[in-house]
Amino acid sequence: MAFAKSAKRGLALLGSAAMMVGFAAPTFAAQVQTADAGTKTVYVQVDRKVFGGSNDKLIGPVKVTNVPSDAKIIDILKVASNYDAAPADAKPIQYSASTWGTYISAFRDTATPAFDQAAYKAANGYTDAIFDASMIYPSPSDNYLAGSEYSGVSGWMFSVNDETMYGGDQYYNADTTAANIPNDGVIHFEYSINMGADVGLNDVALPTIIKEGDYGPEYDWVNGLVNKTKGDRSYTPETIRATTSSTIAWPSAN
Repeated sequence: MAFAKSAKRGLALLGSAAMMVGFAAPTFAAQVQTADAGTKTVYVQVDRKVFGGSNDKLIGPVKVTNVPSDAKIIDILKVASNYDAAPADAKPIQYSASTWGTYISAFRDTATPAFDQAAYKAANGYTDAIFDASMIYPSPSDNYLAGSEYSGVSGWMFSVNDETMYGGDQYYNADTTAANIPNDGVIHFEYSINMGADVGLNDVALPTIIKEGDYGPEYDWVNGLVNKTKGDRSYTPETIRATTSSTIAWPSAN
């Protein structure tokens, strides 16, 4: 799991397999998952626990039953969030599709808590570079939470059962089908200020150097990196399943 280098010239949210091979390699091994042609039950949660507060979940936790094997993760997210019923200007997910795959850029969030950058930096000892103003693209009034809004390496992290890969060599992405998701699998999107270390997902190497690139300032991902060890998990697949009280059945074809 990684961020995508795309919109806002910083980090946005992962979309296609090509976008998912970005910065921080996960420290956990992927379990081999055999494709299954039957229907599945899956759990979905989208949260921003890193900001604190009690109301940190933007979608779920919700259980989705009778998911067909050819349903994509983006389809499951749309069912879990009641996407089709939402007004056009208030959809719970912002995404686009292209020949490269489906790209999820943001989730709707009308009440993101205030972020104390100084306190976060002091408590965690993170580098000045990730908070350099040239690498941050805030949009607090658009009612969506996207990448690079709070640090140059902030954005949505994505896993299934805390794994980023399946079948030994395939990355989960928005176009992965339910056939490749374990039954009772947990699809989990979580916002991170520093590529996943602060939500306990993976160790990271943070940049300390900003250089001028072809399209403006960019991070040096070769020189001057500082390693940061992952913290504790706020939510695990087990806790998400245990706290889920809402169930949605997959809509019938008309």
